[in-house]
Amino acid sequence: MNAQSIGESAKAIWHLLHGDNRKWEYQELKKATGLRDRELNAAIG
Repeated sequence: MNAQSIGESAKAIWHLLHGDNRKWEYQELKKATGLRDRELNAAIG
């Protein structure tokens, strides 16, 4: 995992959350993005 892949994962999460005025559960984000736990955690920061 490098900074570029983390940035790409963060971008995918941002696109999901942008303009969506609701709470997302961790498992929902994981399923919607297709990211593994480690990738999702790194992207969230």
